[in-house]
Amino acid sequence: MPQLDILTFNSQVFWLVVIFFGLYLSVVRHMLPNLATILKVRSKTLAANSQQVNSLESEENAVISNFDNSVKNTLVASRKILSDTAQHSTEWFNTSLKEVNEKTLLKVNQEYIKTLYEISAKKYLVIKTVNESY
Repeated sequence: MPQLDILTFNSQVFWLVVIFFGLYLSVVRHMLPNLATILKVRSKTLAANSQQVNSLESEENAVISNFDNSVKNTLVASRKILSDTAQHSTEWFNTSLKEVNEKTLLKVNQEYIKTLYEISAKKYLVIKTVNESY
């Protein structure tokens, strides 16, 4: 096996050490600082994004609470308006009914009663005259 030959063993170890330290220095001087910079930038970006997320969450909670309060206030106002409308319409109906009964229907009812009286009086007279003729 040529790689285990004692004559070339020292040169192989020498070049292994030279190449290893060359790569090691390249990694330590160039790649690791770049990776450290990238990791620092990512951590700062994540921190800034988490702050933005927290502010957006607080804004979302504020908007939801404002919406809930608006809906609640609107419902309360709607109920009040509906109850006031129902009360006013009941009052209007009662006053209108009273006015109609006092003005229009009073005359009609009096004429109706007078007509009923006349009809019953005529029947009574007709019945009495018929009974007297027998």
